[in-house]
Amino acid sequence: MPLSAGQQALWLHHTLAPESSAYNDADAALFTPGPDADALCRAVDLLVTRHDMLRSRFVRDGDGPVREIAPPGSYGLVRRDVSGLDDAALLTLTRELAREPFDLEHGVFRAVLLHRPHDAVLVVAVHHIATDALSQRLVWRELAATYLALASGAEPELPPQRGTFDDYVTNERDMLASPLAAELAAYWRDVADGSQAAAVPPDHPRGSRPGYTGATVVRTLPVDLAQRVRETAVATGVTPFAVLTGSLLILLHRYTGQEDLTIGCPTTTRRSRVLRDVVGLLVNTVLLRVRMSRTDTVAQALAAVGHRLTGAMARGTYPFALVNAGRSADGPLVRTTVTMVAAQRADQIPTAGDPPVRLGPHTVQMLDVPHLEGQTDLTVEFTQGPRGFSVALRYDTELYERETFERFADHLLRVVTVACDAPQTRLSRVSLVDADEQSRLFALGSA
Repeated sequence: MPLSAGQQALWLHHTLAPESSAYNDADAALFTPGPDADALCRAVDLLVTRHDMLRSRFVRDGDGPVREIAPPGSYGLVRRDVSGLDDAALLTLTRELAREPFDLEHGVFRAVLLHRPHDAVLVVAVHHIATDALSQRLVWRELAATYLALASGAEPELPPQRGTFDDYVTNERDMLASPLAAELAAYWRDVADGSQAAAVPPDHPRGSRPGYTGATVVRTLPVDLAQRVRETAVATGVTPFAVLTGSLLILLHRYTGQEDLTIGCPTTTRRSRVLRDVVGLLVNTVLLRVRMSRTDTVAQALAAVGHRLTGAMARGTYPFALVNAGRSADGPLVRTTVTMVAAQRADQIPTAGDPPVRLGPHTVQMLDVPHLEGQTDLTVEFTQGPRGFSVALRYDTELYERETFERFADHLLRVVTVACDAPQTRLSRVSLVDADEQSRLFALGSA
C-alpha cells in the first residue's frame, strides 16, 4: 500500500533516528479489579483485525517506503504477571513500555496487560505513522465496547466501516495532481517566505542534531477560568482554541521580543464522513504566522490569531511535508506547535487526569504516561473535556530545564487570565507574575 505524504515524512524521521520514541502515541489504563484476560485478548484481536493500519509494517521497496499488512492475529495482547511490583514500580514499568521504540519494519502497535492479583494496567502504544489523537480515542472506545460485550458472553456489534486509510491516500494524491495543489502551494510559500520559527529561548546550546528526547509539564485551568475562556471566545467571535493559542503567541512574543511569529498547528484532515471511523495518520500541520506589536491590545492579538487560523485551516489539506521540503538550510519552519484535543461524546474511557470511571464491573483510571515527547522544542497540547481545559507542555530535554516550563506554564495561565478579564491591555503591559512574585522581585532589586 502507498503512504501518505505525512507518513513518508515520519518514515524518513524513523530512518534517521530509529531509537527515538518521539512519535510514540501511548495510553495506559488501570483496571480495578483486573479485566477478564481472555475476553480482553479476543477484543484486541478483533480490534487489530478491523483496523489493518494497526497490523501494518513500513518497509523500503525500491526507492521508497510502502505499507505491508500482516495477516490477522499477527499482533495480539501480551500478558505479563507483575504480582511482585508495588504501585511505584508498576508505574515505572508502564512508562518504560510507553517509551519503548518501534521498529517500523516489524510493527507499529503493541498492547500489554500488566496484571496483579487485584488490578491490572493495560498499555496500548501505536507509532504516530499509524495513528493520531482521534484514532487513539477510537481505539480505546472500540476496545472498551468490544471487551464489555465479550466479557458478558455476547458478540460485539460495531458499525461497518465506511472508508479506509487508502481512500485518504487516494484523495490526497488526486488533490496533489489537480490545479488546486498549485494554488495551495503558492499560498503556503507566501506564508513561509521570510518567516521565523517562534521558540522559547533555550537553556542550553543546540546540538548538531536533535536528540528527540522530551518531558512534559501539565496544568489544568481553574474551572472558572475555563468558563471565561468560552465566554471570551463567544464575545470576540473566535473559537476557544484561538483564545488559548493567542495567549500562547502573546507569551512567546513577550519571551522573545519577536513581532513576526510562526508556529505549527496540527489539524485533523478527516473531512468526510467515510473517514470518521478510520484509524490512521489523518492529521496535517499548518503554519500559523501572526504579527504582533507591543502596542497591540490583547483583543487585537486574539482577533489576528482567529483570522489566521481560519485561513490556515481552510487550506489544511496541503501536506506540511511539501511546504517544509528543502527548508533545512534556513532552519526549520516550526519549533513550536499547538493543538487541541477534545473528548468525544461516545468515549467510555477518560483521559489522563480525569476522575476514574466505571466500565462494567471495573473502575478505570487513565495513567499519566509519556507520549509524543521531544518532536520539537515545544509541543503544546490543550485538552478540552467535560470539566474544562488542561494544557500539556512537551519540551526538548536537551535544550531546556524543567523549571523553565514550570514557570512558562504559570505565565501562560496568567496571559489567559488577562485575555479573558482585561482584553484591552496592551501586550507590553501584560503582567507575567502575580502580586506575590512581583513583591519578591522588587525585594531582590532593593537588596
